[in-house]
Amino acid sequence: MLSSLHISQYVLIDNLEINFSDGFTVISGETGAGKSILLGALSLVLGKRADTSEIAIGKDKCVVEATFSNLDSVLEAMFEEEDLDFSRDECILRREISAKGKSRAFVNDTPVSLTVLKKIGEKLVDIHSQHKNLLLGDAHFQLSTLDILSANTSLLKEYQERYLQYRKALEAYEKALKVAQEGEQEADYLQFQYDELEQAEIKEGEEVDLESELKMLSHAVEIAQGLSESNDLLLQNDENIVTSLVHTIDVLRRLEPFMEDLKPYCERLESAQIEIKDVAESISSLSEQLEVDPERLLYVEERLNTINKLLMKHKVTTTSELFEIKEQLGQRLDAINNKDQHIAKLKSIVEDKLFETNAYAKKLTAQRQKAGALLSKTLESELPLLGIPKVVFKVAISDVEPNMYGRDKVTFLFSANMQQPPEAVADIASGGEIARLMLCIKSLVADKKNLPTIIFDEIDTGISGDIAGRMAKMLQRMARTMQVVAITHLPQIAAAGKDQLFVYKLLGEDKTRTTMKKLSQKERIEEIARMQSGSELTDISLAAAEELLKNSVEL
Repeated sequence: MLSSLHISQYVLIDNLEINFSDGFTVISGETGAGKSILLGALSLVLGKRADTSEIAIGKDKCVVEATFSNLDSVLEAMFEEEDLDFSRDECILRREISAKGKSRAFVNDTPVSLTVLKKIGEKLVDIHSQHKNLLLGDAHFQLSTLDILSANTSLLKEYQERYLQYRKALEAYEKALKVAQEGEQEADYLQFQYDELEQAEIKEGEEVDLESELKMLSHAVEIAQGLSESNDLLLQNDENIVTSLVHTIDVLRRLEPFMEDLKPYCERLESAQIEIKDVAESISSLSEQLEVDPERLLYVEERLNTINKLLMKHKVTTTSELFEIKEQLGQRLDAINNKDQHIAKLKSIVEDKLFETNAYAKKLTAQRQKAGALLSKTLESELPLLGIPKVVFKVAISDVEPNMYGRDKVTFLFSANMQQPPEAVADIASGGEIARLMLCIKSLVADKKNLPTIIFDEIDTGISGDIAGRMAKMLQRMARTMQVVAITHLPQIAAAGKDQLFVYKLLGEDKTRTTMKKLSQKERIEEIARMQSGSELTDISLAAAEELLKNSVEL
């Protein structure tokens, strides 16, 4: 529940500390005293968008701080999800708005985003202002009302899981149809590209070997001449290296008996002579194998030209990448050629997922129909007590295409006259009738939602007299299970409150300020007397107010 509200430098409020008790609290005051300012400040700390015009004139910033107590387990899970400290005894929300336009939000002194603040605030307080009566004609509000009354949160979640699976399967199926259609149009071109790569019979790494062979074939004459010259120098001419080494070795061997140090040199020269002779013979063998082949040269050039054209065409640099492209083309062609089987399989999955989705949608519909019947019965029994005696209220549920909330379109139908058939509530109900409808619905829904605090801003629009007393009793009944705060201009409702807060203006020499105080018993009698008969208090009006206050105390 809301324990206290501190407001600093907000519009016409300098500094205000308000304490709230449990049960039913009423707020009254003259028109224009600033009751809407109070609600604006509370909305700000619950996550409403900020506006620098809300800061008191001449001040750097405004601060609104709300303290809540007796928190439930639903909030504990939310705090854990947001990594916030949690205490069942106390939770403090704070909002600061600077004149420079900066906004800061805190939960238990921990900075949070506005989204998190609003998410938590929605679980703590429901502010029902007059403009929210317009929600009664909103299809989503009507559907949500039935869902809350039927307590089908887990079922709705299970349905949504199936629905999302169905949507995913449907998107895959539709994408496959589109790809198949596009594939048919490009199949010939894909096949041409694939056949071109297939017919080229390119081997992986082939371009490297061909480039090496091209170098050799292009310089075959030059290579042959060089090999022949090298062979002559090493082995063939009269003064070749091998012959010179043999002569050198013979000379040194003759000298070796006279100088033993020459022996290792002779051995090294003999090894060199053997190695050089072997090299010379290998060069000779290469020379014999080498042939100038113009046809092979032409083939290699043409082969490399084919490979390079394909590399350029597909914007790659290696034959390995060409192999990957060929594989991809093959896969795309397989997909096109086997599209009917693939699409049939995807269609079957869509049908299965839709069947599951519809099965859960039927369960949702059944629960909503029960909730609709309960809502109709309750409203038709309670609204006569609020001055709509011949009321007819029906909940029409029609089938629509699957969506995130099921397959139901909900319409609240209403009639306040016997001769008038029920029509959509937004089209036929008056402002006062809508206010009373919303009060009855809120009294049902608030208990189901386990909402700690609900605030009504002039829910009593368009009613008076005995009907106001009955509405007061309904608000008292709601306050047995939650904290209820009502801003009112009716004495019957003001008298029904456990506490009464009074909003008024202080007129200074240079400024007007809004403030609030809790009324004592004597002050309550005087305020209710004013609400009943005007500003002039008489013994009769005071006695009537005292009697009303006495009789309005909840039994």
